[in-house]
Amino acid sequence: GGTATSVRVTAVAPRPTARATAGKIVGAWPTSIGSVGYRRGRVVVVRSGGLVWQSQLRFDRPPDYIDGVAVRGRELAFSVWGHGLYLARLPAAEVKIGRDPRETPLAWTRAGVLVTARRRDLIMRSATGAMLRHVPVRGSLYDPSSGTYLMETRSGWLERTDGVQTWRLARLGRHLAAAAIDNLPGGRIALFGRGRVLFFSATGRPLASAYFPHGRIIIAAAAEAPDGHAYAFVVTHQPHPNHGGTDDIEVVHRGQHAAHTVAAVHVTLRGCAFGAFLFHWRGHWLHYRNGDHRLLAIDTTGSRIPIDLRAGG
Repeated sequence: GGTATSVRVTAVAPRPTARATAGKIVGAWPTSIGSVGYRRGRVVVVRSGGLVWQSQLRFDRPPDYIDGVAVRGRELAFSVWGHGLYLARLPAAEVKIGRDPRETPLAWTRAGVLVTARRRDLIMRSATGAMLRHVPVRGSLYDPSSGTYLMETRSGWLERTDGVQTWRLARLGRHLAAAAIDNLPGGRIALFGRGRVLFFSATGRPLASAYFPHGRIIIAAAAEAPDGHAYAFVVTHQPHPNHGGTDDIEVVHRGQHAAHTVAAVHVTLRGCAFGAFLFHWRGHWLHYRNGDHRLLAIDTTGSRIPIDLRAGG
């Protein structure tokens, strides 16, 4: 509710000095305009060793760090922990556009809308920083191929938005509560819920799905076969806490609603070893790596055992 007010960026940032170029940058974020970091109390943009821009404000109250950056052309949105959200149109100085210290910038959409996060919700802001829309979500993910955001709303819809227009793609209901979203080639979408994984086209048409018993943890990683007719993902099974488990590498074909296991790999599930990653397909082979640093080639036809790609150096 309420009427959004625009924020004009008119001030000019202080001219960088030779002294300002000295010192180490903390927490640099690589972007198209250079590395955005924190140095001697100011937010700076550095490219090829030279200072491109620095903030007019100093952020001297420790602990301070940049916890979000989004760049579009020469528009720089950033948030500093404990201070709020800022917008600068380089070389102009920054203007504060969000006072909530929990709001951080995520990305600019193709429509020129700045998407930010506040807790788990999304905020849409105009190019001047004015708030356009507040969207309560269960999960979300930026799709760089289309310059849009994918959202699972709390009302149970999978939606796509550029901040100006929003398209409802599919009705999810409660069975995908707290779902994770993954991007696939061509704008296709993978959704991982509680005991279920679904694959959709870029417009929300169902492509494939699979269901798994309770007690298994679906890892939010998916890979599409080169011909686009199959999808691979990992289901981690841990029957007894603190005793490791098994990564089941699953494949489901387009149009099907049940997956088949092409390999099972023991995993320790300790600390950072928890989690699996799918690299990519090569023909009918799938490259898989887990948190135990095992790198395997998986034959998705099931005719050959997995090959250890690290064996023999």
